Amino acid sequence: MKKFLLLLIFPLLVGCALIESESNEIAICSSLPLSHENPTRYISMSRAIEQAIEEKGTVTVGGKEYTLRYVSLDGATPERGAWDTGQEARNARAAISEHDCVAYIGTFNSGAAKISMPILNRVQMLMISPGNTYPGLTKPGTGIGDEPWIYSPLGPGKRNYCRVVPADDLQAPAAANYAANTLEVKRVFIFHDTELYGRGLAEIFARAAVEEGLEVVAEPRGIDSRSLNAASEAQTILATNPDLVYFGGEVGNKPGAILRALRERGYTGYFMGADAIAEDAFLEQAQVRSDDDKVFATLVGLPLDQLSGAGAEWRTRYLQRYDDIDPFAAPSYEAAQVVIQALERVPATDRIGDAFITHVRLELLREIKATRDYQGVLGQWSFDENCDTTDTTISMNQAQGGSFQFVDLVRGE
Repeated sequence: MKKFLLLLIFPLLVGCALIESESNEIAICSSLPLSHENPTRYISMSRAIEQAIEEKGTVTVGGKEYTLRYVSLDGATPERGAWDTGQEARNARAAISEHDCVAYIGTFNSGAAKISMPILNRVQMLMISPGNTYPGLTKPGTGIGDEPWIYSPLGPGKRNYCRVVPADDLQAPAAANYAANTLEVKRVFIFHDTELYGRGLAEIFARAAVEEGLEVVAEPRGIDSRSLNAASEAQTILATNPDLVYFGGEVGNKPGAILRALRERGYTGYFMGADAIAEDAFLEQAQVRSDDDKVFATLVGLPLDQLSGAGAEWRTRYLQRYDDIDPFAAPSYEAAQVVIQALERVPATDRIGDAFITHVRLELLREIKATRDYQGVLGQWSFDENCDTTDTTISMNQAQGGSFQFVDLVRGE
């Protein structure tokens, strides 16, 4: 009989120990395409989040200290070498039920955000992006159909998504203005990778270019990288005689192959893209010569070597820990830091287990939305009524000697 009672009591003791262990720890998840065919950017972003969490170590919630735990989820698959719809959905569900995360830092790709946003919304878990720039995720009237409301199944007043980088309704017009007034181009051809971010960026740039007095020589052209014939696409572009070719999309969808084909066929004009090509991987893909000074890319925010104050200090600490660093590491660190600081404003509760996690998720989301005049590595900024950053900094960068270099601040201060 004693043996039987021990068998009954033992599982109860184990269960209590698990609850106690769970309540001494708070988990923060991220979802980034770490298995991307060009993973350097995303690894750097993940490391920046890891850095912020490890530097802090513990967080005090309601007067009690909790250990911070970082869960890095891969939003890509090795088979695709890019972000994957099914994988992103699995990540969001795992963050909820397997890892008990209170916040979800990600995604980089706006198309991936569409997948995880409604899943996380149903449990009111904060999703905070260091890389999404498609306006329709947050801003009414800037997207397609019922965006952004379709991403909040619990209703307009229950939105759970924020971002710490400016959106493309700022980035693309800044690029068009630079093209017209600094580069003084007249005719522009626009193509995109058909993804949410790329198509949206191209369409906004096209409208802004017309407003700047540029001639858009054809409707923005969607190109499928899976069936890409770069030589044929280059011939199509050259037939329109542009002096600027603008691309909306990311490196993994092979814009570099088209630029390379253009140069091989005698194109000597400008090529421009946005933040998703502002990395060395694009220049390598395009085989841009060191003396080719006509390749430009905007960046949401400043390049890392232009950061000052807390930003410069963070960059130094990062490079003491890790080798490679990417411009999007800065907003990734910022996202993690603003989450950690908001956690320390979450009020106390006597709830434990799942009820404790639910409490922290709800209160954290409330505290994040109330963030004003935050001073971090990106400077001072607030979240507005859409939980977009009030930071409007956009920089222009030029290919010089095999890497992108800062040349001008095209919006913001």
